Order: sequence, then C-alpha cells, then structure tokens
Amino acid sequence: MYDYDFGDGWEHRVTLLEELPGAETTVPRVIDGARACPPEDCGGIPGYGELLRARQATAPDERQRMLLDWCPAGWDPDRFDLDWHNRVLNALMSPQPLNDVRPELIELIDSSATREELLVTLQMTEFSQQSPTEQEMSEAVRPIQLLLDAVDDGVTLSKAGWLPPAVVKRLATDLGVPSWIGQNNREQHTRPVQDYRRTLTHLGLLKVRKGELSLTQIGKKLSGAPRELFLHIAIKLPLGRDDFDRHAGWLCLLHRAAGKRNLSHGDWVADQLMQLGWAPPGEPPVSAFEAFEVTRDTACALGRYSWELSIVSHEGSLALARAALLRPDVLMRSI
Repeated sequence: MYDYDFGDGWEHRVTLLEELPGAETTVPRVIDGARACPPEDCGGIPGYGELLRARQATAPDERQRMLLDWCPAGWDPDRFDLDWHNRVLNALMSPQPLNDVRPELIELIDSSATREELLVTLQMTEFSQQSPTEQEMSEAVRPIQLLLDAVDDGVTLSKAGWLPPAVVKRLATDLGVPSWIGQNNREQHTRPVQDYRRTLTHLGLLKVRKGELSLTQIGKKLSGAPRELFLHIAIKLPLGRDDFDRHAGWLCLLHRAAGKRNLSHGDWVADQLMQLGWAPPGEPPVSAFEAFEVTRDTACALGRYSWELSIVSHEGSLALARAALLRPDVLMRSI
C-alpha cells in the first residue's frame, strides 16, 4: 500500500503481476488506464465525490459554484491521456541535463513555489532531443513572412495609423482569419492582423516612421530566409516590457513547448505567476484573462493561442517554442 497526502488519505494498492526478463530500460511505461487523477487537495474521496456532484449539478448551489471555480481549468474526470502519462514518467525518470537551457528560465523556475512541477514541465518539452527541421522552421515563420511580404517596400498608413483596407483584407485571407470576426478589411476590427503587426514591431522586424509602415534593416535582411528568421524570433522570445511580462512569457513558452493541450495557457500561466509571488496576500489574484493579454505577443509569435489560424502548423509552433528555451549559442549550433 502507498499512502499519498496523509491529510486527504489517498491509499494506492500496488500489485506486482509479473517480472519480465531481459528488460532494456529502467523507465517504467503505462500500458493502459482510465479517468483522470483527482485534483490536488480536493479533500480525499469525500471531497472528490462532492466535486463530481457539483460538475453534474444542473443548478449548482453556492457551495458547488465555489468548488467549480476552484477546480483546475480544463480538468475532465473522464479523460485519460496515455501518451501524456508516459511523457511525465520519462521526464521524472530520465531527465535531460539543463546546461543548454537559457539561464533566465532556470532562475525563474528555481524561484517558484512549484519548482518541481516546472522542472517536470521543462523536461517534458524534450528541448534537447531533436533539432527543428527545415520544414518546421519554414512553417513556424510562415505568418511572419506573410506580413513582411505585405509591407515589403513600405505601406502608407491612414491618418489614424491603420493599414489600408485592401492590405488588411489580403492579410486576413492569407492568414486564414475566420469570417465570423467581421468583414476583415479594417485593421481596428481585425484583431489577428493587429496582433501580428504589433508582434513584428516588438520583434524588431517592422517600424513606423512619418506615417509609413516599413521593414527595419533586420527585417529586410531576414525576409525570405526562414532559418535565420526562425533563429531571430527564438532568441527574441519571450517578448515583454518588464519582469511580469517576461515571467508570463516564459511560462507561455513552457506551456506550449510541453504540449499542455488540456489546459488553456491563460489559466496555467495565471496559476504559476501566483506561485512566483505576483499576487501577494491581500492583493487580487492574477486572472487568466490578464495572463492571456500579457502573453499575447509571445503567443502570437508562436502562431498559437491568440488566434487559432489554419495557416499555423502545430509542429512548427512546437519547434519554435522549444527552440526559444535554449541558449542562443546552443540553438545556433543545433540548426
């Protein structure tokens, strides 16, 4: 028997069924399972039962609403992810050396109250196990290259500073912006185009001077060179003006690189920011919306989260997030 959390009193029965000769690995593997692990500190079996009843209630009472608000976002008691559990085991039992990871991220992890969880998350990114392919790098920068192509020799902005409707419409079409957003011909009403333009500016690829949007010198140099553009973006990430922004950006990169699909990055980043001390006692907690907004540029550079656009490749986005975790010298050698 194995007791976990003496307060909640979870008892696990571990039964050895068979010893297989000739095993070539010391890392255990999960071969089957069912349902999700109960949330941490949910109150043991009685508390877990109460939480399940709250989820099933058609008209939850005040106590049940409180439980539902407390419940981790994205948690589904019926969900079992075999691959995810094996990745966690591999991260725990066969960790990669951290020498190649950017020191700023390691310092951030070491200062967190959930250091062990963040270290496992970092290991799950498999940051040093594979280099990005030429195709992944090209796919990762495709939306960025579209804007560089659209601006090209320069675009005259309106008096209010917006892109011309024809340029916005073309960009929205090329980016795969859904039609439900609107007519997609006014930048102020087409958030994905706004997001990408702002993100490229913060990446040092675009500039505005005397009412004209144009490529910077580095933007001109990197346009049409996917490998070099990929490298530039990876080294620039995370984007942010201050420590709060950058801490949130690092967490956004970790979330994306680890492939945490069952939990929105806003909720997870908000929780982790509070563990880093960004919500002192007596202060309002960091909200998922605040975390989402402050990481908008970093997420947009990854091509994810802000807007799920059809042009964005999952593999390319994942490769860029992983690359951003590495020290620049290591990354340059790897690609």
